Amino acid sequence: MEVSALPHQTHFELNQFVRVTKKNAKRTEIGIISDIHYKNNNTNEEVESLVVTTRQGYDVVVRPDELCKAFLLVLDLNGVLVARGRGEFILRPHVDEFIKFVFQYFPVAVWTSGLERTSIPVIEKVFKDYRDRLLFTYYRGACESRPTPLNPYGTVKNLQIIFDQYPESFHAVNTIIIDDSPDKCSHPDIALCPLPFHLTEENTHHKDEDGLLKIIKVLEEVLKQDSLLPLINAAEERLRLLQEKGLPTEKSTFSDFFRGAQKKYTKK
Repeated sequence: MEVSALPHQTHFELNQFVRVTKKNAKRTEIGIISDIHYKNNNTNEEVESLVVTTRQGYDVVVRPDELCKAFLLVLDLNGVLVARGRGEFILRPHVDEFIKFVFQYFPVAVWTSGLERTSIPVIEKVFKDYRDRLLFTYYRGACESRPTPLNPYGTVKNLQIIFDQYPESFHAVNTIIIDDSPDKCSHPDIALCPLPFHLTEENTHHKDEDGLLKIIKVLEEVLKQDSLLPLINAAEERLRLLQEKGLPTEKSTFSDFFRGAQKKYTKK
């Protein structure tokens, strides 16, 4: 995917996650700014170059115009990457392709409402050698309780926890949570919610399910536009598909969040 035409940011901070997009490089690098060099060694002057420590552990010196902001991906497990049943789970089709793509272009983390002891085997199976590159892994204990009449054990993932932990890098305009349950997201306007993947006879034997490929297309648009605006279109498409299939749709406030966010995330 071509990323060299992306807009570049002009403000940088130490310990900030960024994407390195050198024109002659064959791939995008994700890293953290470890040093900033100013013209004439004066912090009031323009930034001359920056040192980025990549996820592979080496440093690269880059110009400001070779950096873009990094979008954090927070991935759910069940219903997004796998379908779980009692004591078993199956991988969603195209999961390997999806994992390879997201780790090339994004800092990636996992937040599941499942218990740690039952989620670790799933994480190991899904991420394989990429597991050590996860920025963090949150389990049910990091969720906040939100019981409802239909689900007395309901939870919500409060993304403010992440924003407080990584104030230099991540906030509500460059974080995406991918979860099949919009009601579990504290910030539904930055949620990418595919149709859920369930453990059924059809899913066990049919490999043409393309939910993860559709997510990749949305994320490619996020990178190209340097904006979360594509999430709005994805949310409307989800609601349309749910209605076509005769499945329950989320509360009207969910789509209202996205429509209200359109002005917020549209570049002027």
